[in-house]
Amino acid sequence: MKFRLGRRARVATTVGAVAVASLLATSSPASALPGAGYIRYGETGDRALCVQLGIDSMDNSTIYTYPDGQFGPSTLKALKAFQSYWHLDPDGVVGPATGTKLMEMIYLDSKRAGRADSDNTWCYRVLPTYS
Repeated sequence: MKFRLGRRARVATTVGAVAVASLLATSSPASALPGAGYIRYGETGDRALCVQLGIDSMDNSTIYTYPDGQFGPSTLKALKAFQSYWHLDPDGVVGPATGTKLMEMIYLDSKRAGRADSDNTWCYRVLPTYS
């Protein structure tokens, strides 16, 4: 017995397969994006937001920033304090050493709060890290 699918059924099947593949791809363990560029003062968007989330995940009342996605003066000041605290070069630039430490803070904060490990793993795709 042979079945023929109409055009709409073929499109729906293809869209469904793509959706399933996309879900499977996003549920895999987080991994860093090779070659993620350094993050510097003036950056906006997800990359700046992940820097801010990492700083705020430290749970330190003296080192904090408002997570608004704008790498401005307050984020720069907080980042330099973060880097000094962790004995990193306090240059105000997020490279692999600082990015790895920020990601560690985000991960530990998620664990403390009882959230799924995948809550902020999207930061792995934008922060420069060693792994």
